Amino acid sequence: WSEWAAGDDCTGLCHRSRNITKPNRCGGKPCKGATVDTKACPNGPRCAPKLEAQDCVMGDWGAWSDCGATMKCQRERTRGIKIPALRGGTPCTGERAETEVCGSGCNIPINCAVSNWMMWSPCTAQCGGGQQTRLRTIVTRAASGGRPCTDPLSEKRGCGAAACQADASVDCVLGEWEPWTECIAGGQKMRKRVIQAPPSGSGRACDDVLGETAACGMKAGMVAPVCKMGDWTPWQLCDRTCGGGQSFRTRSLAASSSGGECKGLVDKMGRTETMACNTHPCNLDKAPCRVSGWSSWGACSTSCGPGQQARERNVLREAQAGGLACALPLREARSCPNEQAPCPTTDCEWHDWSEWTECSHSCGGIGQRSRHKSIKVQASDGGKGCAAGPTSQAEACGSQPCHVEVCTDGKWGDWSEWTQCTKTCAGGYRWHSRQVAIEASRCGKPPLGAATEQESCNDHVVCDKNVDCVFDSWSDWSECSSKCQGTRKRTRHLQVPSRGDGSCGKDFAPLEEVEGCTGPADGSDECGDAPLAQCHLGKWSDWATCSVSCGGGQ
Repeated sequence: WSEWAAGDDCTGLCHRSRNITKPNRCGGKPCKGATVDTKACPNGPRCAPKLEAQDCVMGDWGAWSDCGATMKCQRERTRGIKIPALRGGTPCTGERAETEVCGSGCNIPINCAVSNWMMWSPCTAQCGGGQQTRLRTIVTRAASGGRPCTDPLSEKRGCGAAACQADASVDCVLGEWEPWTECIAGGQKMRKRVIQAPPSGSGRACDDVLGETAACGMKAGMVAPVCKMGDWTPWQLCDRTCGGGQSFRTRSLAASSSGGECKGLVDKMGRTETMACNTHPCNLDKAPCRVSGWSSWGACSTSCGPGQQARERNVLREAQAGGLACALPLREARSCPNEQAPCPTTDCEWHDWSEWTECSHSCGGIGQRSRHKSIKVQASDGGKGCAAGPTSQAEACGSQPCHVEVCTDGKWGDWSEWTQCTKTCAGGYRWHSRQVAIEASRCGKPPLGAATEQESCNDHVVCDKNVDCVFDSWSDWSECSSKCQGTRKRTRHLQVPSRGDGSCGKDFAPLEEVEGCTGPADGSDECGDAPLAQCHLGKWSDWATCSVSCGGGQ
């Protein structure tokens, strides 16, 4: 036996082994017994005791990827969990993937950048002095020591400075009223009109109403509700700085004498207006890197005890034209938030013994074979370790003398089915056969009996009277298929089929005949001296079904 060696896991078992140094020969006794043995180690299992918590340990960061391998001006590195949290230890937290800016020209300071100006708002006056306003937004924020934005995000300017001329003044003109709407709930109808021509110069502005309501469908004693809309709010900032966006403004019900009855009127007149804005094409200069939102947290890594779960996000757009590159984590890990039940205690369990190996010698008593077993389930969370015992065994095999010959007698196989009788009446014969299933060895007995048997059959079946077949007369020849080198045919039918040993004159009697022809015999010679083509018959078709099922048919 070798010296006892400590186990390399938490089984708490030490092991030793031995080898066969001299195999048996010339009738000597073969080796028999264990070749690997185990016992309980004096110091117990070589793993952390159950009550000691094991905190999660993150592995070292891997090497940075090549710059630009996955995205421009970016490189990435990852790390995994080296030791998971066990027995209530602290789970791992923090990023498992990092990205950073890399490459020549990619670490330059990024200055703050603003969008292009939106369009100027309409002038507040056509003459006599007014104002216009325009806006812009920040599209790239300063990074890596870049210059922050100091430019204004809104501007105002004067407009309509021309003096208002009396002769050029035009008063505001209102359009015609639209037809009244249908009467709505609460006894209310409405109509509206629009400004047909705005004022110019010192012309008088429109100060009349653009929408009005009136009572309708009122019964005696009912009072019509009063509904008044408020002023429009200023237009909101455009939701896109380029490529076409939307701006909107709103208004609400300013006064109502009857709360719910004004709802239909408000719906008709509208609460919100929208308009297109910033329709100019987007400039792709300095477009920053853009990442997606975080995915949902994945499933917990364990079904019991502490575990880990992860989430990730992807790069949707790489930095373009010098834009700010991504320097954000793409994957995160955290401990599972929901407290899970403690893992059950698991005892160590051995596998069953393997099958015996083939014998090294089939005879002479010098053969050897072996079998093995291993640990199927390791003990965990304070479970019982595996009981000590052998893990490999050897025994002798092939004990019969090599010179003794095993005698095997031969054996016939099963008989085949009988063949059909050679004649249907007046006596015939049939036979069947069999083959040797097991050949006899040199000292064994060969199988006895015939390989083939035959017997008579249909000896007592009386044959019908012999009747020859009878055909009707041939039909007339058909017309020639062609004036030059054609064919024609004639047919006949079987009237009486043959019976017994009767015949039709020969083995195969034709029912249709074909011959060559040269068209109608009118004495014309249209074919000239053209060479004659040889007739070629095709292959026979399959035989048709017999005309009768018994008694002789065709």
